[in-house]
Amino acid sequence: MALSPRRCTVINPSGVTTSATRLNRYFQYPQEFENAPPVRPGLYRFRLEGQLTNGEWVDITSGKHEVQPPPALVVKILDDSMFENWKYIALIAALHVQVQNTTSMSIQVSGYAYIGEDGPGWEDLATGEEIMSIRREISRRDETQHHGQPLRLFARIAPDQTISGWFLTPVNRPSASGIPACTVIVKDNVGNQYRATFPAREPQVYGS
Repeated sequence: MALSPRRCTVINPSGVTTSATRLNRYFQYPQEFENAPPVRPGLYRFRLEGQLTNGEWVDITSGKHEVQPPPALVVKILDDSMFENWKYIALIAALHVQVQNTTSMSIQVSGYAYIGEDGPGWEDLATGEEIMSIRREISRRDETQHHGQPLRLFARIAPDQTISGWFLTPVNRPSASGIPACTVIVKDNVGNQYRATFPAREPQVYGS
C-alpha cells in the first residue's frame, strides 16, 4: 500500500511541535521543518505518518531520541608526544595533551590521570631501586620542564580557552617493541571525566 506523501511531526524538549510533509521518506531536522528551533540537548519525540489515496493520514512509526549535550572539555593527545626506553625498565611517555573548554564558563580541573592497558604493569618486573630511579627521572624532567610546561599547572581552564601541557608517566614496554595505547583522563571539580587515547603503534621497518 503506497503511503505518499509522508508527514513527520517532531516535539522538541521544550514541547515545541513542528512538522514537515514531503514525498521522500527521509526528513532532515530542523532544516526541513518550518520555524523549528535549533537543536538542543534533551529528549525529542517524533511521529511519522503516510497519506492514503483517499487522503487519510495513518501512522507508520513513532519514537524518541535523546540528544546528548556536547562535552564541556575536549581532550586530545597530540602527535608530537614522545616515548623513551628508560634503561629497559619501562618507557617514559611524554604525552602532549591539549584540553579545550567548549563552554562560556571557567572550569576547575581537579586532576589528571593516566590509564594503561590491562594486564601486569611494568612495576611487577622491576626492583624497588629501578622503580625509584624512573620515578626520580620523571620528577626531574617535570620540575625542570624538560619537555615543556607540565599539564598539572593548569588547575582552571578559562571560557572558550584551549590549553596544552605535558603529562609524564612510565608505561609498559610492549613485548614486540613499539608504543602501547595510552589514555589520559581529565577530571573536573564536579566529577566529570574526559578521556583521550594515544593509539598503540607497531615498530616500523624502513628500507631503501
